[in-house]
Amino acid sequence: MADRVVAYAAGDHRIVFPAAVALQSLEDHNPGQYHRIICFDGSDLTEEHRRIMDHHGIEFLDARTVPDFTRVKEMPLMQEGRWPAEVFLNWALPEHLATLGWRYSLKFDYDVVCVDAVEAVGKAIEAGTAVAYRRLGPRYQAPSEEIAAAFEDKTGRPFPTSNKINVGVAFFDNQAMQEGSYFDNFLKAYGALMEISPQMNATEQIALAAVSHDFGKSFRPLPASMNRFARPFKSKFEPEADIRIIHYNGNLKPWKPIEDRHYRMAKRHAEISPLLLREMWLQHAQRVRGFEDYTDERPIQPLELLSLVKTLESSAESEEDD
Repeated sequence: MADRVVAYAAGDHRIVFPAAVALQSLEDHNPGQYHRIICFDGSDLTEEHRRIMDHHGIEFLDARTVPDFTRVKEMPLMQEGRWPAEVFLNWALPEHLATLGWRYSLKFDYDVVCVDAVEAVGKAIEAGTAVAYRRLGPRYQAPSEEIAAAFEDKTGRPFPTSNKINVGVAFFDNQAMQEGSYFDNFLKAYGALMEISPQMNATEQIALAAVSHDFGKSFRPLPASMNRFARPFKSKFEPEADIRIIHYNGNLKPWKPIEDRHYRMAKRHAEISPLLLREMWLQHAQRVRGFEDYTDERPIQPLELLSLVKTLESSAESEEDD
């Protein structure tokens, strides 16, 4: 598939190392199947960035060569305030990649790791899928009827009431995105939401859901196994046989230090999985060039892990005795 499918991560220069981990993990479990790209503003490119990408066979794509990059930089930021404007490159790239000859693309957030062979992409291509995201249980709901009406008036499409989506991993038929003016329509939907209700959460994902419905039945769900969340301690992680990609979409990023409060939460909830899931990222990351410079975190040694498990077991037994 490497001649047809490109896997990419896009943002600002701060994503380079974790994005390299994500894309190298994809290569580890799917050797030779994907051409891999990291895209950000080339004015921020350093020699070390170049060495990391070259070492792992990842192409650098200068965001300044993407025709819509100027519009990306001008977009208003989401009210959550956690992401730079460059995050919107992710939705401009499919159409640009189509002009470069890439028919399909697999979009990765920088905070994911692939842990098994990815088969859903081939199935999406066979099924004629135009766009796919993981769909969640809850549905979107406009804050008010007035906001829903204003959105439809400005965009010509209804406010989405479908299942919510998570966009950490996405599949695109780049040609379909080009023919359907996906990024233009996203800009209109996102701009309308920011004008109508700038304090709304998840504006980006609502806008993406709205314009993805333009593709009708070709807008399909991505299997949950392709975007499995590393949940916080308050939510149990149930292992599945077909987990392919883990998404660290919470605050406990695996390259950041574990704090005392994390251990306390693990004991309180008798839930060790967030700590073990970060180990999966660290095991992959330690094999990527620049690991020692990027983070001081290291995989837990077996005796440390055993000690942690025993501590949690003792905590759980104490609660039962009470």
